[in-house]
Amino acid sequence: GAPEGRASTAEAATAAAAAGQAEAEARVEEEQRDGKCTFYFIGTTYLKSVDRLPAFHDVEPGALVERTVVATDAYRGAHAGDGTLVVSHRWEAPDEPDGTGTQLRALQAHLEAHPHISQVWIDYACMPQGERRTPAEGVLFKHMLRNVNLLYVGMPTLLLVDISYLSRFWTQFEAWLSMRECRSSGLLAAGASRQRCVMVCLHNATMGNEDVKLRQMWADVTPTAAHELLSKPDVTVTNQSDKVTQLEKIATLDDEVRAALGESGAASLRADGVSAAALPLGFEWDVLAAAGYAPAEVLARAITLVSHADADVREGALARVDAAGEGERGEALRALGLNPAHYPAKVLKCVGELEHTDGKVRKAAVQTLGKLPAEAFSV
Repeated sequence: GAPEGRASTAEAATAAAAAGQAEAEARVEEEQRDGKCTFYFIGTTYLKSVDRLPAFHDVEPGALVERTVVATDAYRGAHAGDGTLVVSHRWEAPDEPDGTGTQLRALQAHLEAHPHISQVWIDYACMPQGERRTPAEGVLFKHMLRNVNLLYVGMPTLLLVDISYLSRFWTQFEAWLSMRECRSSGLLAAGASRQRCVMVCLHNATMGNEDVKLRQMWADVTPTAAHELLSKPDVTVTNQSDKVTQLEKIATLDDEVRAALGESGAASLRADGVSAAALPLGFEWDVLAAAGYAPAEVLARAITLVSHADADVREGALARVDAAGEGERGEALRALGLNPAHYPAKVLKCVGELEHTDGKVRKAAVQTLGKLPAEAFSV
């Protein structure tokens, strides 16, 4: 009886594993078709309470949460301010990335300084590891690994930099992605006020040295140049197939970004009733007209951006407002629910100049606005 019982138990376990793998494969196939990927994120309350970075299977029940990331949403910046954080770090040993706890302590300090962060993705704790993976988890692991670029190109990222970080494939690839911004014209170097990555130097690396070098290496690198640099033999990787897969991804990634933020993407959002003013920043001006947005709608978008913190965005918006005729500007203001009589071009220009880096320009704008009657600031 006992041998037969053990055999039947083993058969049941094998059948359950096969069923779980088939279910995972079906889920992956559906997500690939829909351009999305489900990841596990770990809650910050739990992460701040541990004294050792846990592997996926050792995370406290309930601390891991599934989040499905849609590629087009990631490219359009939907996760830039949603309380998530992605961590880029080097594994210090093949079976454990953080034997001394230095990386965890740096991460916990960052979380304490940024209390708005509610969920973190860090590979060791958020992806099933090694021999402990079930067949189903193995399928999901490969799917997540193929799509990990969505996290680094679409979410705020913490780079934990040591000296060896600058020579590893995965860390350099992640750093390059975190220094990009997605625009209609593809993956571009992120503007000064639109940086998503923060660097912390560990071990023998020092701030002002390795962090500066890393930015010099990758901040202004195009996708074509990134592919060439990451292909070189001195960029090391443990699993060569990972390098091959991700290098192939670089070329397709740039195309995917152009599609998500191009004319067809804007036209799709317009058909869904999204106004030009509500479009993500990555949509460039010429794309909006090609997608069917009326000139007044595009100008309304410019008006909403005249006080943007980023100088390039602000100046581009102000140039459009200045070039517009009074009738067009009035139509755009009315579309935003504003009284054109209260917002002549001079007022809009001063509003934009309140964000200028030159104190004299800001002072002049304040003086001009201060001379206006109170009704000029009412809707």
